[in-house]
Amino acid sequence: MTNATARSIPTTDRRPAMHSPQEIWQDQSAATVGILHRFGRTAAFDDLVGKKLLTFTAATTTRPDFARQLPMFVSRIRGIFPRDTINTELLRVAQRLIECVRAAARNKDLSSSASTDLAAFRQVDDLPTTPSLGTA
Repeated sequence: MTNATARSIPTTDRRPAMHSPQEIWQDQSAATVGILHRFGRTAAFDDLVGKKLLTFTAATTTRPDFARQLPMFVSRIRGIFPRDTINTELLRVAQRLIECVRAAARNKDLSSSASTDLAAFRQVDDLPTTPSLGTA
């Protein structure tokens, strides 16, 4: 092996660093503030609750470190969105998902993830409005 070849082989592992659950929800929450200012309430809510919270919550079933951080994540969501906005947006998301399930059923679309998405949403839709959060 020549010196030039040896220099071209990476000597460090270039995999992305794993982030802690706390870093994940903090980064996602910070990004949401930017989305809120740039694209509005609906886009920000869809991103943070409709995508990020669902994914984060799914991880809590197998990762206790995520479960421990879930109350703090939900608390941050409450800090970003006023209660009336949370209630309005949760209803809107639920209605949209129900319509997607109905459309998939009408079209006999077996590949649709609408039912799975609705079931996942139903598991977390009360979190942002639950008066008291804690860990078991």
